Amino acid sequence: MKKIFALALALLLLAGCQEITGAPAEINWVLVEEGAYTLSDGTRVDKWEQEEFRFWQLYKLPDDGIELLREDAPAGPKDVVVGGQAVFSSLSEGAQENIQTYYEQRGLLYDIPTELEKAYAAYQRCQESGKEFSSFQAKQEIYPCGANDTVCYYATSVTTSYDVQRANELRLCEAFRRDTGEKIEAMDLFTISQEEAAQWFADYYGQYDKDDLLNEEMREAFQPEYVIFRSGGLEVMFPAGTLPSQESATGMYLAYEEAEDILQEWAVPDPSESD
Repeated sequence: MKKIFALALALLLLAGCQEITGAPAEINWVLVEEGAYTLSDGTRVDKWEQEEFRFWQLYKLPDDGIELLREDAPAGPKDVVVGGQAVFSSLSEGAQENIQTYYEQRGLLYDIPTELEKAYAAYQRCQESGKEFSSFQAKQEIYPCGANDTVCYYATSVTTSYDVQRANELRLCEAFRRDTGEKIEAMDLFTISQEEAAQWFADYYGQYDKDDLLNEEMREAFQPEYVIFRSGGLEVMFPAGTLPSQESATGMYLAYEEAEDILQEWAVPDPSESD
């Protein structure tokens, strides 16, 4: 299976400016913290929760009630269920505890103050252009993506707005021993070094897109966590911003048979444990 792709994660409904067409619908929100954050220019931002859906956090300007940022409650790994046997609850209690502890210690891969600064800048642009601002969003989800008798894989997906009507998605993969939940270093899954892996994936991509500049950028930007071990094959995703010549996320998807010379045999997921 060979697939080369570029993801234009321009999620038009996520965030940005829209033409003003009428008053927004009333929604019941609960103020949980006044002045939760202060922006670089001194502007204060309040934190709210929607009364009916407490898994949303909302950050609003106190004076005009403008919603700058909506944050989904982080999900996973224990509360995310994906088809197959690699679900969190199928692991031993010790493995569950170790994996959960790892993710709790790692924390969020986005920063609320930074997201608020970006959202406020976009809001000011919308004010200048006479358009209505639509809130930015931030969310992080961790979910099982592959497994075998030895190892289980979890993917982290982080989506944040970055400009008017545009969003980025960062995808990372972590491997754990299935019996204990001990973290496995990403390069231990390979039979080659990180530098050799960077060259290998850049060369693979170069078979289908003979762009010398892009191939060099891939070699320099490669991180082993970008390689996602899914039950059906390998996905390698370079997030937007990591390849200077590309505006959007760029990646590839290949069958394990194509990469068998660079992977440890025990690292290949069992396809019956589908993601």
